[in-house]
Amino acid sequence: MQTPSVSEVQALVATHATSEEVRTRFDYSDLGFAMHRDHLRIEGFRALEELLSSVPLLVFDFNMGPEDLAQNLHDGTSGFRADYAGMPGPRGGTIFRVDHHYPVVAQLNQQSTTPMVLSWLKGLHAAGQSDLLEEVARSRYLANHWDCDILFSQHLARKADDRSYLEAVGPILEAAALRNDHVELPERELETMEALAYNAGQALDAKVTAGELRYHDVQANWLPRLGRWIAGGPRCDQLAAWATQSHQREQERLAVIRSWDEAGRLRQELGGRLVVLDGEHPIQNATFYFYLRHSRPFDGKRIQLLYFLEAPGHFKYKLRSHGGANLTPLYEHLRRSVAEAGFNGRFSAGGSKLTTVPPERVLEQLRQYLENHDWS
Repeated sequence: MQTPSVSEVQALVATHATSEEVRTRFDYSDLGFAMHRDHLRIEGFRALEELLSSVPLLVFDFNMGPEDLAQNLHDGTSGFRADYAGMPGPRGGTIFRVDHHYPVVAQLNQQSTTPMVLSWLKGLHAAGQSDLLEEVARSRYLANHWDCDILFSQHLARKADDRSYLEAVGPILEAAALRNDHVELPERELETMEALAYNAGQALDAKVTAGELRYHDVQANWLPRLGRWIAGGPRCDQLAAWATQSHQREQERLAVIRSWDEAGRLRQELGGRLVVLDGEHPIQNATFYFYLRHSRPFDGKRIQLLYFLEAPGHFKYKLRSHGGANLTPLYEHLRRSVAEAGFNGRFSAGGSKLTTVPPERVLEQLRQYLENHDWS
């Protein structure tokens, strides 16, 4: 079947964009479609999935509802399906759905999509599934963000039929994706390939967000250069420079949080089970998590809350758990008690939409929930 035209995609985006200002903030090419989740309603991604499904389609590292789980590489019942071959799309192409954002599945709580994809593809090679691997490799992508995990998992899928590449490059990208999602890996020197991949991925994420690079260019040009370097090929000086700058920015963000801590904007409550940071401006939740793990260690389960003004009178709240605390019941509590804030997320991380709900109201509900739930 013929693939959708740019005008068809534009019309669909215009219908489902979150505002008129963001209607043109998408990237559509012969490799796929990318638009940030803040700029397109979930119904728009659903419609795009159907529109683009005349060809094989990668829907990696995000889902559009719990009903997607049955079609996922891990379907919530039979575990990771070694023989997973995707699901037929409404327009004839196969939809490959691989994602770890399903809080109800315990096996996915400390997973990332990149290691899931790598394990699956290596299994298909071991089983001699060459036709399926070729189908995965020629698939297009549908993306609603561009962090390390979605970038690297899609890149490995595009190299699905190259076993030696997967074996050489896959473990490095896997480690970087886990560092991105869970901040669990030990600190490494910048010169190691895992750190290079992580910092390069962070840099590419920032450049797509800033409009300095197209998502297409990252998948078509920059990730292949990174992969060749990891596999022993030529060094890419531009990626090295971006990775170094990204590492420096992360250190600067940690210094900012340290300054807020010293100014009394970070506080612990309920015996340390709740840590709250009142940020002066937007900052990454993962950076706060990293700061706490190394500067405020805690033996047990706890929740961190980061909040800041993102626009006049409008707050953004971000949650993260430590020690394996499951946030899913907390989201349900917050959706009941402060519904207008729109809290949602996965097992270990989530947050609100942009909201006028004041911090004290959110904190009151967090305290109420924690006082009635023993996670020890």
